[in-house]
Amino acid sequence: MSLELYGHRFSSYTQKVLVALYENATPFEFRCIAPDEPQHVAEWLRRWPLRKFPLLVDCDRSIVETSIIIEYLQLVHPGPLQLLPSDPMAALQVRFFDRYFDLHIMDAAQHAVDGALTGDPVKRREGQALAQAKLERAYAWLVWGSRSKLNHFRAFRPECGVARRRHSAAMTSPRALPRAEIHRKFLQVTSGAPH
Repeated sequence: MSLELYGHRFSSYTQKVLVALYENATPFEFRCIAPDEPQHVAEWLRRWPLRKFPLLVDCDRSIVETSIIIEYLQLVHPGPLQLLPSDPMAALQVRFFDRYFDLHIMDAAQHAVDGALTGDPVKRREGQALAQAKLERAYAWLVWGSRSKLNHFRAFRPECGVARRRHSAAMTSPRALPRAEIHRKFLQVTSGAPH
């Protein structure tokens, strides 16, 4: 039985797992969870009643939480691309940045998305203001001393969604241009390209 991934194509957390699967050409079947594709919802809820995705099914085993799924793939279904460094301290840095982007970039950006989805102009402005304030703090921390912090990040290729999520979050603010420059600098530092 091949791996089954339950999620939604627009979910950044589903995308993070999809990138890890595609990077290593790991065979899997995608089970979309959406109102217009209800055929997989019952099995998804049976396996994970908390109603969160992604969910990875490997035979009878259900694995949840994006970062855990990616580590599971490296342990049980390794491919040519190592998703986490072998060195424990380097792996710890990767886990830190993984959590940092999920908790302080993606969650912050989600306030703007949620506000926009309501269709209410007031909630849209409130969501964007909250997202902008949180993103300002998160990006400020990243930029402050970014060279020393991000040197640790070079051990991990940004394919597991981090760079894509930073780019998406950077574009949620009306002052996106400075964030785009931060994003460019981040990619240069993590890839080792000259600045």
